[in-house]
Amino acid sequence: MRKKIAITGGHSTPAIALIEEINLYTNWQIFYFGSKYSSLTKEKTKSFEFEAVKQFKNVQFIHLTTGKIIRTISPDLIINIFKIFLCFFESLSALKKIKPNLIVSFGGYISTPVIVAGWFLHIPSITHEQTPTIGLANKINSFFVKKIAISFPNTEGNLPQEKTILT
Repeated sequence: MRKKIAITGGHSTPAIALIEEINLYTNWQIFYFGSKYSSLTKEKTKSFEFEAVKQFKNVQFIHLTTGKIIRTISPDLIINIFKIFLCFFESLSALKKIKPNLIVSFGGYISTPVIVAGWFLHIPSITHEQTPTIGLANKINSFFVKKIAISFPNTEGNLPQEKTILT
């Protein structure tokens, strides 16, 4: 049976690089969990990750609706919390259906509901922090993943050492 991998996260450039490597060296079935539309505009503009993933014929894009954790009290906070829970249930449903062997996250607010849903389903996962400063999503994800890949050695001290791998 063909292995399956779910990829998610806001840092889509390294995710695209991973997809290219998987396509070169394996025959895994690839699912990309992301938002079809950009959160930077009010219009329905296609997101960078949707456009980038579209070029791969063997990658199925799973659109998720999600919100961001806003650190101020406002009506948008309630809407965003609702969207985060919606994203969790969308992720849970899709992951149950797909049954991936692994989830790989590249941080960003869209990754956390996918990682947490995968944790509930006992799907092993990895998150990757590309920057020297750990983002909020990867801080949360670090509690639920098996391994945390980092790009900078000075990032290590801020994460559980037994899970952390310098890549």
